[in-house]
Amino acid sequence: MKRKQKRILGKGLAYVFQISLALIFVLPLVWMIISSLKPEADLFKDMSSIATFFVSNPSLDNYKEMLSRSLVLKSTMNSIIYIGLILLIGIPVNALCGYALARLKFPGILSAIIALYIVPFETVVLPLYLVSNTLKITNTFFALFVPFIGNCFNIFLFRQFFMSLPKELEEAASIDGCGVFGTFVRVVLPNTKPVIATATVLTIVTH
Repeated sequence: MKRKQKRILGKGLAYVFQISLALIFVLPLVWMIISSLKPEADLFKDMSSIATFFVSNPSLDNYKEMLSRSLVLKSTMNSIIYIGLILLIGIPVNALCGYALARLKFPGILSAIIALYIVPFETVVLPLYLVSNTLKITNTFFALFVPFIGNCFNIFLFRQFFMSLPKELEEAASIDGCGVFGTFVRVVLPNTKPVIATATVLTIVTH
Protein backbone atom coordinates (compact mmCIF):
# COMPACT_ATOMS: atom_id res chain seq x y z
CA MET A 1 0.00 0.00 0.00
CA LYS A 2 2.84 2.38 0.85
CA ARG A 3 4.49 1.66 -2.50
CA LYS A 4 1.25 2.56 -4.29
CA GLN A 5 0.93 5.78 -2.29
CA LYS A 6 4.52 6.70 -3.12
CA ARG A 7 3.85 6.07 -6.80
CA ILE A 8 0.72 8.26 -6.72
CA LEU A 9 2.62 10.98 -4.85
CA GLY A 10 5.46 10.79 -7.37
CA LYS A 11 3.03 11.15 -10.27
CA GLY A 12 1.32 14.05 -8.52
CA LEU A 13 4.62 15.89 -8.02
CA ALA A 14 5.58 15.20 -11.64
CA TYR A 15 2.28 16.68 -12.85
CA VAL A 16 2.73 19.73 -10.62
CA PHE A 17 6.24 20.26 -12.00
CA GLN A 18 5.10 19.85 -15.61
CA ILE A 19 2.15 22.22 -15.16
CA SER A 20 4.40 24.78 -13.48
CA LEU A 21 6.93 24.52 -16.30
CA ALA A 22 4.16 24.89 -18.90
CA LEU A 23 2.85 28.01 -17.14
CA ILE A 24 6.32 29.57 -17.22
CA PHE A 25 6.34 29.27 -21.01
CA VAL A 26 2.65 30.08 -21.59
CA LEU A 27 2.17 33.07 -19.26
CA PRO A 28 4.30 35.53 -21.33
CA LEU A 29 2.21 34.69 -24.39
CA VAL A 30 -1.03 35.10 -22.43
CA TRP A 31 0.24 38.43 -21.06
CA MET A 32 1.08 39.66 -24.58
CA ILE A 33 -2.43 38.81 -25.87
CA ILE A 34 -4.13 40.44 -22.86
CA SER A 35 -1.90 43.53 -23.04
CA SER A 36 -2.69 43.97 -26.74
CA LEU A 37 -6.36 44.48 -25.79
CA LYS A 38 -5.60 47.21 -23.24
CA PRO A 39 -5.33 50.97 -23.78
CA GLU A 40 -1.81 52.26 -23.27
CA ALA A 41 -2.70 53.99 -19.97
CA ASP A 42 -4.12 50.78 -18.46
CA LEU A 43 -1.15 48.79 -19.67
CA PHE A 44 1.40 50.80 -17.65
CA LYS A 45 -0.95 51.28 -14.69
CA ASP A 46 -1.44 47.50 -14.18
CA MET A 47 2.15 46.53 -14.89
CA SER A 48 3.21 46.03 -11.25
CA SER A 49 0.17 44.04 -10.04
CA ILE A 50 -1.79 40.89 -10.79
CA ALA A 51 -4.24 43.11 -12.69
CA THR A 52 -1.82 42.95 -15.60
CA PHE A 53 -3.39 39.58 -16.48
CA PHE A 54 -6.95 40.97 -16.60
CA VAL A 55 -8.73 43.27 -19.05
CA SER A 56 -11.25 45.74 -17.68
CA ASN A 57 -11.81 47.81 -20.85
CA PRO A 58 -10.94 45.67 -23.89
CA SER A 59 -10.09 47.65 -27.00
CA LEU A 60 -8.88 46.87 -30.53
CA ASP A 61 -7.22 50.28 -30.97
CA ASN A 62 -3.72 48.76 -30.80
CA TYR A 63 -4.51 46.43 -33.70
CA LYS A 64 -6.04 49.28 -35.74
CA GLU A 65 -2.94 51.41 -35.17
CA MET A 66 -0.65 48.53 -36.14
CA LEU A 67 -2.57 47.97 -39.38
CA SER A 68 -2.53 51.69 -40.19
CA ARG A 69 1.21 52.09 -39.54
CA SER A 70 2.51 49.06 -41.47
CA LEU A 71 1.64 46.79 -44.39
CA VAL A 72 1.08 43.77 -42.17
CA LEU A 73 -1.75 42.27 -44.21
CA LYS A 74 0.11 42.67 -47.51
CA SER A 75 3.31 41.21 -46.04
CA THR A 76 1.40 38.29 -44.53
CA MET A 77 -0.38 37.58 -47.83
CA ASN A 78 2.92 37.70 -49.73
CA SER A 79 4.43 35.24 -47.25
CA ILE A 80 1.46 32.88 -47.56
CA ILE A 81 1.61 32.97 -51.37
CA TYR A 82 5.32 32.35 -51.73
CA ILE A 83 5.44 29.66 -49.03
CA GLY A 84 2.42 28.05 -50.68
CA LEU A 85 4.26 27.97 -54.03
CA ILE A 86 7.37 26.48 -52.40
CA LEU A 87 5.21 23.74 -50.87
CA LEU A 88 3.10 23.16 -53.99
CA ILE A 89 6.14 22.71 -56.24
CA GLY A 90 8.86 21.76 -53.78
CA ILE A 91 7.19 18.85 -51.94
CA PRO A 92 6.50 16.81 -55.15
CA VAL A 93 9.96 17.59 -56.55
CA ASN A 94 11.75 16.65 -53.33
CA ALA A 95 9.61 13.53 -52.96
CA LEU A 96 10.50 12.39 -56.49
CA CYS A 97 14.20 13.03 -55.82
CA GLY A 98 14.04 11.09 -52.56
CA TYR A 99 12.20 8.22 -54.26
CA ALA A 100 14.81 8.05 -57.02
CA LEU A 101 17.64 7.98 -54.47
CA ALA A 102 15.86 5.25 -52.49
CA ARG A 103 15.17 2.93 -55.44
CA LEU A 104 17.92 3.70 -57.95
CA LYS A 105 21.71 3.85 -57.65
CA PHE A 106 23.36 7.25 -57.95
CA PRO A 107 26.92 6.93 -56.60
CA GLY A 108 28.01 9.97 -54.61
CA ILE A 109 24.77 11.92 -55.02
CA LEU A 110 23.47 11.19 -51.52
CA SER A 111 26.79 12.22 -49.97
CA ALA A 112 26.70 15.45 -51.97
CA ILE A 113 23.15 16.21 -50.77
CA ILE A 114 24.13 15.62 -47.14
CA ALA A 115 27.24 17.79 -47.62
CA LEU A 116 25.10 20.59 -49.12
CA TYR A 117 22.74 20.42 -46.16
CA ILE A 118 25.65 20.91 -43.74
CA VAL A 119 26.80 24.05 -45.61
CA PRO A 120 25.46 27.22 -43.87
CA PHE A 121 22.86 29.18 -45.85
CA GLU A 122 25.01 32.33 -45.72
CA THR A 123 27.59 30.67 -47.96
CA VAL A 124 25.08 29.94 -50.73
CA VAL A 125 23.31 33.31 -50.80
CA LEU A 126 25.64 34.69 -53.47
CA PRO A 127 25.44 31.57 -55.72
CA LEU A 128 21.63 31.66 -55.40
CA TYR A 129 21.65 35.31 -56.45
CA LEU A 130 23.88 34.52 -59.43
CA VAL A 131 21.53 31.70 -60.49
CA SER A 132 18.53 34.03 -60.16
CA ASN A 133 20.33 36.69 -62.15
CA THR A 134 21.17 34.17 -64.88
CA LEU A 135 17.51 33.13 -65.05
CA LYS A 136 16.52 36.83 -65.28
CA ILE A 137 14.21 36.58 -62.27
CA THR A 138 15.90 39.09 -59.96
CA ASN A 139 13.52 41.79 -58.67
CA THR A 140 10.57 39.54 -59.50
CA PHE A 141 8.23 37.40 -57.41
CA PHE A 142 9.83 34.24 -58.88
CA ALA A 143 13.09 34.96 -57.05
CA LEU A 144 11.28 34.42 -53.75
CA PHE A 145 10.50 30.73 -54.36
CA VAL A 146 12.30 29.28 -57.42
CA PRO A 147 15.76 29.02 -55.72
CA PHE A 148 14.16 27.26 -52.72
CA ILE A 149 12.17 24.55 -54.50
CA GLY A 150 14.95 22.01 -54.02
CA ASN A 151 15.61 21.30 -50.34
CA CYS A 152 18.45 18.95 -49.38
CA PHE A 153 17.00 18.07 -45.99
CA ASN A 154 13.55 17.28 -47.42
CA ILE A 155 15.11 15.10 -50.12
CA PHE A 156 17.06 13.19 -47.48
CA LEU A 157 13.94 12.94 -45.30
CA PHE A 158 11.88 11.47 -48.14
CA ARG A 159 14.68 9.13 -49.13
CA GLN A 160 14.97 7.69 -45.63
CA PHE A 161 11.21 7.21 -45.42
CA PHE A 162 11.03 5.49 -48.82
CA MET A 163 13.83 3.16 -47.77
CA SER A 164 11.59 1.87 -44.97
CA LEU A 165 8.65 1.12 -47.29
CA PRO A 166 8.38 -2.55 -48.35
CA LYS A 167 9.22 -3.02 -52.03
CA GLU A 168 6.49 -5.68 -52.26
CA LEU A 169 3.89 -2.89 -52.54
CA GLU A 170 5.56 -1.54 -55.67
CA GLU A 171 6.10 -5.01 -57.09
CA ALA A 172 2.39 -5.79 -56.65
CA ALA A 173 1.48 -2.55 -58.46
CA SER A 174 3.92 -3.42 -61.25
CA ILE A 175 2.32 -6.86 -61.68
CA ASP A 176 -1.07 -5.14 -61.99
CA GLY A 177 0.32 -3.15 -64.92
CA CYS A 178 1.13 0.12 -63.13
CA GLY A 179 4.12 2.07 -64.44
CA VAL A 180 6.87 3.63 -62.35
CA PHE A 181 5.23 7.06 -62.10
CA GLY A 182 1.79 5.52 -61.55
CA THR A 183 3.20 3.35 -58.77
CA PHE A 184 4.73 6.42 -57.15
CA VAL A 185 1.49 8.44 -57.31
CA ARG A 186 -1.02 5.69 -56.49
CA VAL A 187 0.91 3.43 -54.11
CA VAL A 188 3.92 5.22 -52.64
CA LEU A 189 2.61 8.75 -52.04
CA PRO A 190 -0.55 7.69 -50.13
CA ASN A 191 1.76 5.99 -47.61
CA THR A 192 3.94 9.05 -47.10
CA LYS A 193 1.47 11.34 -45.30
CA PRO A 194 3.58 11.53 -42.08
CA VAL A 195 6.76 12.59 -43.89
CA ILE A 196 4.83 15.02 -46.11
CA ALA A 197 3.36 16.62 -42.98
CA THR A 198 6.84 16.83 -41.40
CA ALA A 199 8.42 18.35 -44.52
CA THR A 200 5.54 20.84 -44.80
CA VAL A 201 5.90 22.04 -41.20
CA LEU A 202 9.70 22.35 -41.46
CA THR A 203 9.45 24.24 -44.75
CA ILE A 204 6.90 26.69 -43.32
CA VAL A 205 9.03 27.31 -40.23
CA THR A 206 12.18 27.78 -42.36
CA HIS A 207 10.70 30.24 -44.84
